[in-house]
Amino acid sequence: MKFAPNNNHVMIDIETLGTRPGSVVLSIGAVKFDPCFSERTCNPRDKDRVFYANLDVTNQKNLGMTTDPKTIQWWSEQLPTAQTWLEKPAPVPVEVALTALVTWSKGTKFVWANGATFDLVLLEALFAKFLFGFPWHYRNYRCMRTLFEIARRFGDMPNWPEIELPAHVAHGDAIRQAWATQAMMYMIANGGKARKPW
Repeated sequence: MKFAPNNNHVMIDIETLGTRPGSVVLSIGAVKFDPCFSERTCNPRDKDRVFYANLDVTNQKNLGMTTDPKTIQWWSEQLPTAQTWLEKPAPVPVEVALTALVTWSKGTKFVWANGATFDLVLLEALFAKFLFGFPWHYRNYRCMRTLFEIARRFGDMPNWPEIELPAHVAHGDAIRQAWATQAMMYMIANGGKARKPW
């Protein structure tokens, strides 16, 4: 019997101009997925499953959100194609982006990121600055990096999937991370047997 995926999990990735809570957020990418479903469940053009928004920087600076010179320098060294995505689509006011994310994420319960102290922490600070309630309960935060440390004890990790979007494009990174999470869950459940779910 083939089961349909239960997409009440969300993988989040953000791009920023700093590394601390209160830093300007350039873009938010997210994808709905089932970490235990071993088939490809999303693609960059799937509007129902994939969220992407670029955020207005001036909007954030006016409220005291900060930038970090080292992060700005780091961005100047990234691929021009990744930088182009920060303007495509055009940045929108933060309130518009957050409202859209809350609406898009209705019905989801768990939220993942690649690390416990960056994406979710900075995104939660952005929600608080703009007086929005964060759409996920803190008990339902999940860390992909922790899962990676567990999974690699079972065997060699498969290569991360290649998709049409370059690294450091938020929704592209979120998709890669969701697929990698599926692969790691499969390895753990099957005693180290690697399988690419994409």
